[in-house]
Amino acid sequence: MNKAVGSLARLALRYVPGMRPLGRALLSAVQAPNIEIPEIQPLLPIASVNNTVRFNLLLPSLEQKHLFGGASTALQFFEALTAGHTDARIVLTDTTSLGGIAQKVLSRWPATTQLDKDQPGRWLQVMGSGSKKASLALAVRRHDIFVSTIWWSAYKAKAVLSWQAQYFDRPVGPLLSLIQDYERGFYPWGSRYLLAQSTYHHAGALHAVINSQTLADYLQARGHQFSSTQVFEKGLNAALRKAAFKQPQLKKERVLLVYGRPTVERNAFALVVQLLRLWVQQLPQAKNWQIISLGEAHPDIDLGEGLQLRSLGKLSLEDYAQWLRRAAVGISLMVSPHPSYPPLEMAAFEIDVITLPFANKQMTEHPRWFAVKEPLPELLARQLTVSTQAFEVQSHHGPVQRTIDLAHPWLQQTEPFAFAPALAQRLMAQVTG
Repeated sequence: MNKAVGSLARLALRYVPGMRPLGRALLSAVQAPNIEIPEIQPLLPIASVNNTVRFNLLLPSLEQKHLFGGASTALQFFEALTAGHTDARIVLTDTTSLGGIAQKVLSRWPATTQLDKDQPGRWLQVMGSGSKKASLALAVRRHDIFVSTIWWSAYKAKAVLSWQAQYFDRPVGPLLSLIQDYERGFYPWGSRYLLAQSTYHHAGALHAVINSQTLADYLQARGHQFSSTQVFEKGLNAALRKAAFKQPQLKKERVLLVYGRPTVERNAFALVVQLLRLWVQQLPQAKNWQIISLGEAHPDIDLGEGLQLRSLGKLSLEDYAQWLRRAAVGISLMVSPHPSYPPLEMAAFEIDVITLPFANKQMTEHPRWFAVKEPLPELLARQLTVSTQAFEVQSHHGPVQRTIDLAHPWLQQTEPFAFAPALAQRLMAQVTG
């Protein structure tokens, strides 16, 4: 939009003398630098007289469109960390809305907007990112413990902990950081890159809970050191696990599933589209396939030869499971040391997944993963052609039946946060000692 307005402004300046003042004004507006970083708007601590230990989870949002794997994992971890504790609080830092929040969350964490009042119990507080200072006021106790979930919540938490130390005349308290990706890699070298990097260290004790050994190894290789480190591996989502056990026999169809999130650079959506267009040219049978994009709603995309990448956006887990059952081949790219959940979910439902390695992440742990070492559209398209042609050959002999490996570790019902109670006790000892 800004580019189009800028072009019109330049045309007005060049060819329409009477429009030159308006052209200059428009050009100035579209060329104004973006100097705001709304993520780091600080919370405003208000002292509480309550000295009871309380755990606080800083989470940007619980709106349905934001509830991808990371937010759900953060909630699950916080439930495990605070099991048996009467005082705990989820603070939504970036939203003023409760719309779209799953009812099961609200049933366990009643919502309140009394942000400046310290209420004992287990609450969900909506802070928002508005301009009113009252909307950002947060009651802080001497013994509050903070859990961050993304770099800017860690940034906010560090500022609150600094205030807490100064106001209550105590050492800077510990920060528990839930790390689910290498977040400075989300940005080009610049302001947000530096701010994200700054949250990997803290004036007090910094305890890291890291999603996957692969990511933990990557952080260590880059020199990041923490006061303590706990690593967890997530298996299949409970709803998807239930669907797998209910019907382990699968009848596969000519369905190609794409994990499509155009607004998330590390999912390399443009690269996905390029490889699909090459594949359409390479495989005459491509016209027989449904090409479905799941994850984030976007306009359908022309792939050539009359084919489209059809977007279904973010589905319910029940609908998602149905597509997993049907699909024969999938594409899920992740430019990050974290393996991400979609390749795991697809492979668990016996989908051949085209994916990428990254640094120490090799993506060789499952026979249905096909990691293309050179991330070139031509090579990715070639692997997709091989996978889809193989299915075409299989389908000549009748319906393609596959069986879910119910014995695979991903499908076992394990507790990924068994360490949480001991970690909670350690944190409580640090803040009260």
